[in-house]
Amino acid sequence: MQGRRQVLTELSASHIRAAVQSFYYDEIDSTNNEARRLLEQGRIADAAWVLARGQTSGRGTRGRVWVSPVGAGLCLSVVHSARNVRWPVTTTFTKSAAVACVEVLREVTGATVRIRPINDLMIDGRKLGGILTETVVAADRVEAVITGIGINVRTAPTLTGDDRRATTCLAALATGPVYDDRAVRDLAERIARRVDARHRQVFTGDIAEIERLECDFRE
Repeated sequence: MQGRRQVLTELSASHIRAAVQSFYYDEIDSTNNEARRLLEQGRIADAAWVLARGQTSGRGTRGRVWVSPVGAGLCLSVVHSARNVRWPVTTTFTKSAAVACVEVLREVTGATVRIRPINDLMIDGRKLGGILTETVVAADRVEAVITGIGINVRTAPTLTGDDRRATTCLAALATGPVYDDRAVRDLAERIARRVDARHRQVFTGDIAEIERLECDFRE
């Protein structure tokens, strides 16, 4: 313990499914874009996560820009092949990811992170992060689900365009870990594993718990 700030220790990866692949980048245009490219290249067999220290063309919902310079935050996409699965409701995956993020962030930081439906992560009325779920569709069937997650870690960017909400970041909390590069990567991997687990519930139709938690976590 350093004062009231705790250093994150490296998380064990021993329980990660062998089928879940991981791809790491220093800077990229968008983790969602890269996830789509990896799928097109046949490099993702079942599930994967794509993590970058920064993005040059990050985006949010409604065409908004997601500001994500290198080292400022967590840029993550979790990918699931959805072959032979009938069209899933995209919003359900967004809720699933939001629940997973809140669960992990509360566990790690102790902060009361909440969901502003359906895709914003909030602390005390300020935007901490957001979720963008996209699908890869072929012949009227969903081939894959890509869940993009952006979380402000070291800095809180000023939102642009029509989105003028106040923002915050994890480093601004009175309690929580010291966010060096290793800690950010550990946090991203922990979130990726929880999103993977929650999404697999959605694929099996087991969504009652997710729906309940999403309501409980609402701002």
